[in-house]
Amino acid sequence: PLRERWAALGELVPSAELKQLLRAGVPREHRPRVWRWLVHLRVQHLHTPGCYQELLSRGRAREHPAARQIELDLNRTFPNNKHFTCPTSSFPDKLRRVLLAFSWQNPTIGYCQGLNRLAAIALLVLEEEESAFW
Repeated sequence: PLRERWAALGELVPSAELKQLLRAGVPREHRPRVWRWLVHLRVQHLHTPGCYQELLSRGRAREHPAARQIELDLNRTFPNNKHFTCPTSSFPDKLRRVLLAFSWQNPTIGYCQGLNRLAAIALLVLEEEESAFW
């Protein structure tokens, strides 16, 4: 019945029903949509159209001081997960871009070990690179 209730739920809007469903658990197939919605609520005031692409362009123009550390951590990210160990997977490249963009966007924080795991989880669940960045 929980999966059916989630499937029957239309647009995500704050309501007692949504609150009850969230507390009951979000089935795997609905997590990308729910996470995107929750992230959007939290960061919509920060989101500027084209910002992510601009940050990526900045990274192509010059190397970020943390680029070397990010590269080292990419190889350590979930070593038992097929998305990060398969040679043909696009996930390591996506994760690299998300981490570099985050580091450019947040110069006072920059990059620190452990961000790779947080961003990797966001990337695995949200499935979209830019959504994982926000």
